[in-house]
Amino acid sequence: MTVLRYQQGQAVRLGDSVRWGSDARGMVVVMIAEQTALPGYVAADWAYLLHGCMIEVAAFGLFH
Repeated sequence: MTVLRYQQGQAVRLGDSVRWGSDARGMVVVMIAEQTALPGYVAADWAYLLHGCMIEVAAFGLFH
C-alpha cells in the first residue's frame, strides 16, 4: 500500500486538519486504503474508491 502524502511530503493521517481553498477548513475523516475512519464514519462505505481519503469540510460537505 502506498502512503498518501501531502504536496510537501508529510503523510496524510486520520484526523488531520486541512485547509480547503483560501479560508475553509476540513478534517480527514476516512483513510480509504487503510479502511480506517473517525467515529461517525464507516470506512467500508468508501472502499470502492480503492485509495485516497475523505475530507469533511463544514462549509461544503464530504469530499474524496
